[in-house]
Amino acid sequence: MRQLMKSSDSSFSWAFYVILLLALGTATIAGAQEKWVERDSLFVPPGRDDHMMAFDAERGWVLMFGGDNAGSATWVWDGEGWRDLGIEGPPVTRESAMAYDSVRKVIVMFGGYDFYANSNATYEFDGEQWVGYALESAPVGRSDHAMAFDEERGVMIMFGGEGVDVNTWAYNGDSWYLVNPEENTPGERSGHQMVYDSERRVIVLFGGSLGETLFNDTWEWDGEQWIDVTPAEGSPPAMRDFAMAYDSLRKKTVIFGGRAGTLDGFDSTWEWDGTAWAEVNTAARPSQRHECAAAYDSIRNRMVLFGGSTGNTEENRYKSDTWWYPNNPPDIVHEPVLGIMPNKSLPVRTAIFDYDGDAFEAYVYYRDSGETEFQRAQMEQTSTNTFAALIPPDQFSDQGVEYYIATFDELGSGRWGYLGNADSPNVVAISETGSVSIFIKPLNARQKGASWRPLGMKEWIKSGKTLRGLKPGDLTIQFKSISQNIWRKPEDMVVKVIPGRKIEYMAEYERRDQEQ
Repeated sequence: MRQLMKSSDSSFSWAFYVILLLALGTATIAGAQEKWVERDSLFVPPGRDDHMMAFDAERGWVLMFGGDNAGSATWVWDGEGWRDLGIEGPPVTRESAMAYDSVRKVIVMFGGYDFYANSNATYEFDGEQWVGYALESAPVGRSDHAMAFDEERGVMIMFGGEGVDVNTWAYNGDSWYLVNPEENTPGERSGHQMVYDSERRVIVLFGGSLGETLFNDTWEWDGEQWIDVTPAEGSPPAMRDFAMAYDSLRKKTVIFGGRAGTLDGFDSTWEWDGTAWAEVNTAARPSQRHECAAAYDSIRNRMVLFGGSTGNTEENRYKSDTWWYPNNPPDIVHEPVLGIMPNKSLPVRTAIFDYDGDAFEAYVYYRDSGETEFQRAQMEQTSTNTFAALIPPDQFSDQGVEYYIATFDELGSGRWGYLGNADSPNVVAISETGSVSIFIKPLNARQKGASWRPLGMKEWIKSGKTLRGLKPGDLTIQFKSISQNIWRKPEDMVVKVIPGRKIEYMAEYERRDQEQ
């Protein structure tokens, strides 16, 4: 039981424009070294530690709440700077857990220390307001626990906390419930972190502590059980109170900072690829810190980190710096696209989002289908985030032109976001295209100009020529009128376009003087 708490015209395009879908998942990372970059903001949140951050993919911002020295303001980072949403938030809390529910499109926060006691309240933020729920099914109050949203199964998963049970809890938006037996867990701990690995569809848990004992073990939750995947060697040092996020572009879990037996904290970056941990030696990096927080911005492809503490003195506590990682622009090169447009220029359009405001250039690389060398043409910006280029017809044959889009950031300080495929009307996948060829007889009719075309196409096509890259299904064929007093053209015919196949049809013109 939940108790509310106060607080284009497609007919023209059959043969003119055909494009094969780009595979958005074929990115490769450039060889230059990854690095941390400190980012400025016109407005800076108060410095803090033990706070929470989560990325809201629906609204495209990183949300931050709570922590020591923080107050109850709700802050968001939009890729360019921080701003206070100016809304009433939950009670001031620290050491809570927060994650984004991508199914219900809300940020969920549970528990934390409200400077009097550990809370067991559940709060949700829908982009406009926080709503708190007193759930009869809620676990006992806790702090220094961890939580991640299991996208594969559509539930929030929570584990651990200071001095609580070793159960694994799930939240479905309506109630909390247990999902595994006590004996099959990573064991009692606090100060650990959890993230969801969307590539392997598991939740990754690392580190934490129990009393004076620190952990550096790695566990994964597969929806039914926890599995100890700690490698035999090469793990980060045993630690707690670090920042952790999953980089969905590079398919790696990243951790930064944390502390062991002292309050100074680490300044190392580690990455987990599902098999092994590797330390990344970056030239630039945040200072040593612990009790910091981070979230991965999947629109701008960066891990955003804020705050934390080094030591326990006033000058070292409550940091207010913002960093993102990694900063090296990747080479995102897609498989070439085939555009078939006989005797016509081929317009190519694409949406590209330069979220960090740095100057960059967009290019279309093209070649005659089957050739080896690509030529390059710079794309012009036609409107906000939209770029276009025109490939002239003399650059390719009837077989079509292969092309792909690439961008370059000369300043080298920002990833770019590719928001869509290179665009022409009627987008079809390579596995869904077919070819049609129409043979016309007799020879005398062909010599007089007998020809064919799909309905809606302007140009007439000669007998025997193959039209490639067509959408599957029925296609209406028209025939050209020639010497109307002598030849009768065939009636329109409907042909079947079959994926992956070339189909040939026959059509015949009749002489009027042979009728009767």
